[in-house]
Amino acid sequence: MSRVPEIEHPREPSYDTFADIPDYASLRAAVDAGDWRGLEVGLDSLPADEATYAMTLLAEVAGIEAVLEIEHAAHAESAHIATLLAMRRTVQAWEARTRRQSADVEPERFAAFLSLLRESEIMLIAVCGAHPNFAPAWAARITNARGLQLGASEMRRRARRHADLSPHDLTAQGAQLQYLLPKWFGTDDDAAAFARGCAAAAPEGSTAPAIVAVYHLERWLETGGRAAGTAYLSRPEVLAELRASAARSVLHVAYRPTPLGVVAHSAFLMAFWLAGAHADAAVHVRALDGRASEFPWRYAIDEPSELGRIRAEILSQETAARR
Repeated sequence: MSRVPEIEHPREPSYDTFADIPDYASLRAAVDAGDWRGLEVGLDSLPADEATYAMTLLAEVAGIEAVLEIEHAAHAESAHIATLLAMRRTVQAWEARTRRQSADVEPERFAAFLSLLRESEIMLIAVCGAHPNFAPAWAARITNARGLQLGASEMRRRARRHADLSPHDLTAQGAQLQYLLPKWFGTDDDAAAFARGCAAAAPEGSTAPAIVAVYHLERWLETGGRAAGTAYLSRPEVLAELRASAARSVLHVAYRPTPLGVVAHSAFLMAFWLAGAHADAAVHVRALDGRASEFPWRYAIDEPSELGRIRAEILSQETAARR
């Protein structure tokens, strides 16, 4: 049994990483023990969207690729291990590329980016061939379609295949939204229609309507943030859409808290905070009870330590407004 790299437990305030999500405690225990069969059983016990999210977070654990390579060599038939290793390669690819614009990425970094993505894609093709109904692999291939600059028809084919297996999956829909944004291969009309369509089709109480908040945060980024971004997010029609989406999602009576729900709450909270809608933001602050996801907060703050100040600001402003 191979030893798994130790997963650090960061101090508060922190992001809801794989190491700190109580809901995934049994998965973390399996990882720490190198019990890959136990991990597979645990992942299979989750709804498909939560399993994909758990694997996405696990793939971000630094150094885990060394163990995954050993386990994949010993258990090549395992869809979970192969997909995790492929997801890890995708994470490494984007780390090599950095967040800079394509024109600003050094040729050697871009070459490493493409090489790692192709390695990931080869593994995922094998998984999808042997296990065509394994949703996490199809979700991972949506992200790869963007990095490998595959056409929109291929991206949509992958997205449709995934949606057949796991509809209303916020992680996968977020990957598709990225592809459709103007900064990649789409237009604002494409992205807006997609986000609104996902929200409209989602069952009440699901996390999927939060894709509307993610879309508006992407628009905020396009403005460069600051005053222009605040002006955009505080438009009456934008606030109305955010409120309606939140009411249909994590604020609905049918919602049941999940790790993906932390992502959804965080997206609504961040959008309302940036809009200066402190009363709306305060609802999500209280619902989260100190939890937060790195996405989408990394768009606005550099360190999770800033979250404490933001929460205090929101609650203070809400209290002041009541006087």
